Amino acid sequence: MAKNPPAGGLGALNAHFLIVISVLVGAALGGNPVVRHYDFSVEYVYGAPDCLEHVVMGINGQFPGPTIRAKAGDTVSVRLTNKLLTEGVVIHWHGIRQSDWWHKSVHEQEVGLSSLQFRWIGEPQSLLINGRGQYNCSLAAHYSKSSLKACNFNGGEKCAPQILHVHPKKTYRLRIASTTALASLNLAIGNHKMLVVEADGNYGLTLLNYLPNSASKLPVSPPPVTPRWDDYNHSKSFSNKILAANVSQTPPRIYDRRIILLNTQNTINGYRKWAINNVSLVLPSTPFLGLMTHELHHVYDQNSPPENFPANYDIMKPPTNPNTTTSSAPYRLYFNTTVDVILQNANALEENVSEIHPWHLHGHDFWVLGYGEGKFSQKDEWKLNLRNPPLRNTAVIFPYGWTAIRFIADNRGVWAFHCHIEPHLHMGMGVIFDIDGRNVKNIPPEALACGEIARTSINKAKHNP
Repeated sequence: MAKNPPAGGLGALNAHFLIVISVLVGAALGGNPVVRHYDFSVEYVYGAPDCLEHVVMGINGQFPGPTIRAKAGDTVSVRLTNKLLTEGVVIHWHGIRQSDWWHKSVHEQEVGLSSLQFRWIGEPQSLLINGRGQYNCSLAAHYSKSSLKACNFNGGEKCAPQILHVHPKKTYRLRIASTTALASLNLAIGNHKMLVVEADGNYGLTLLNYLPNSASKLPVSPPPVTPRWDDYNHSKSFSNKILAANVSQTPPRIYDRRIILLNTQNTINGYRKWAINNVSLVLPSTPFLGLMTHELHHVYDQNSPPENFPANYDIMKPPTNPNTTTSSAPYRLYFNTTVDVILQNANALEENVSEIHPWHLHGHDFWVLGYGEGKFSQKDEWKLNLRNPPLRNTAVIFPYGWTAIRFIADNRGVWAFHCHIEPHLHMGMGVIFDIDGRNVKNIPPEALACGEIARTSINKAKHNP
């Protein structure tokens, strides 16, 4: 019997989701540029990406959603229709530089749950690769192999792993994106060597070369011992080896402003939150750019957020006072200035727990100047790489460590800088950079017609018929 997916969400649950759409841009400029039009409808569909049937968010009835294919120089026009009755939708492209108004994060004020009882079936966690996987089949989720069930596929299931057919002695390039996972992942191809040729870039550099197995299908020498999946020391060592191969643009030698952001786990009214310099981010119900354009300053916090944390704070221990506060105040940056950000990690609420966090900046790329252990200080300045740092838009902070980045604030707008683990963002792990947002020009009217702006416009129309 055919089943129709539900039209709405889980009753009074207020949720927001990130729909990820692949954008493949050809590096070659062959042919004349064209305009490519796409119509996407976001709606609930039934799917079993990990062999267990769920109600999932699909695009045009597909999960994963369709792929956008374009060549450099093309214009891509995407019309999005949100058919989710109770959820907002955010679509955001990495690696493509655009104006601020085209993507606005959707956020509503926090509301309490209805007193009516409802049934929640939970959210089983599975690792999906290209939208395929198998529930409860990840070795990383088990402490011993004895608790790991057999991970077997017959080959015909929709959730069976995607097979990439390759030929010996050929060269292949893989584009890998880690999205929304509450974990740090490492990628390896058994008995092969890989070379990183690009990270977070807008276009590819050179092809990836690897050494295939011999004709007998057996490795010439024993394969190397790979690190554990949670070996952060190995991850840090590898991250420090990623440098810019062809340095076309080096960072400015001197910064105009440095902001140090302490990442802590805290509580508000008994609920667990994340905070930056003891401030948990809460977004207003109306996009910042519209608020600034219409000078609705009463809707968001006008106070300047803290740019550092107390020098005597012990990052190796849980916070002495776990309580925190909320704010929507942005960091106001002067246009075209050079900004340093030091991301400082610390102990969470539990003893001996410090998590890894991938931080992503909207609207800009940044140079990753370096990583370090413990609390950042002036003694660490010599560790910063100003000669050939990689240009990224996402960087991690490791447990009990720091990460230093530098960027030029040359794209006007109001931009989010946040942990890319989506639950952490909604729990407050993020900040907002206002880069001359008041002077963004040619904003489409429909990008401003929501929230407090719509209410203000209606009130003006009533009083000025």
